[in-house]
Amino acid sequence: MLTVAELTADLELGLQLVAGHSGAGREIEAAAVSELAHPGPWLQGGELLLTIGLLLPQTSDGCRSYLAELDAAGVQAVGLGLGAELPHKAAPARLITAADEFGMPLLTVPDPVPFIAVTKAVFAYRARAERKELEWALQTQRALTAAAVTPGGLLGILAAHRGATGRCGVVIDLLGRVLAESGPGGEQLVARLSGLLDSVRDQGLNAAAADISDGRRRELHALGAHRLRAWLLIDGPAEQPAANQVSGDLVSLLSLELERRHGFNTAQRRGRAQVLDRLARATVDDVVAARWLTSADCPTPTFALPRSPHPTTPTTSPPICSSRCRTRWCA
Repeated sequence: MLTVAELTADLELGLQLVAGHSGAGREIEAAAVSELAHPGPWLQGGELLLTIGLLLPQTSDGCRSYLAELDAAGVQAVGLGLGAELPHKAAPARLITAADEFGMPLLTVPDPVPFIAVTKAVFAYRARAERKELEWALQTQRALTAAAVTPGGLLGILAAHRGATGRCGVVIDLLGRVLAESGPGGEQLVARLSGLLDSVRDQGLNAAAADISDGRRRELHALGAHRLRAWLLIDGPAEQPAANQVSGDLVSLLSLELERRHGFNTAQRRGRAQVLDRLARATVDDVVAARWLTSADCPTPTFALPRSPHPTTPTTSPPICSSRCRTRWCA
């Protein structure tokens, strides 16, 4: 976001900060021109208000009231146009004093610089910032997509997201068990957001919430396509609004990975059930049964054959007990 200090650093504009130096870090979202004595109701906040001071109060108390109204309306800075044919050739002392009291940045716009040039500069900076955020979001989306089509699974997608945004992510199942996490502290994050999770658990796939406190932004998202499969928890700095743009892509890719895993497990269980059903009919020998179990990714059982109660066949034939018995192993 464009700050007052960055705007005054533009040499082409030649703006000078003459009062309210403590507010040089204020962020400017837009620029507006107004010669009204009370412009507050016509503003939305975040503006740089440009004026030639046509109706500027002539007293110090009047200037204080004027700036107090602008400050209440959310104005970030005031730009006073100067010129030989304008009401002011320099910033009035009473306005400078009031601006210092309120910490309201007071800029002077030199004579050859029109207000439209300042307005264009503000919106051009904002357009460049937005374009930069969109380019970053596109690159991050490509990185997440590349991670989703590689064998990394949930962990690979979360790692790619953390590499691009600096935010750690944790995926937990419906019982609260950690399935994948892109950094340490997953259990602590789950414990911190347990109350938030309980408050949105019954909303199914529509569940989503955010906790912004202590300079951190912690998000909670439901994962799944047609039914709830898991939960995604994200933790990162709150001063990265661009990172919020890719949260939806992360949720979609993780949901697809969970559905793919669920579909694979379902097909695998179905195949094993069919193999076990065929083996239960006892229509094949051990070699074919082992081959079937291997194809279904089932461990092949190893059977220990019992020892025979009788000795193995002797190398020499024992004598026959009698010509009438003819039995080799007579007790």
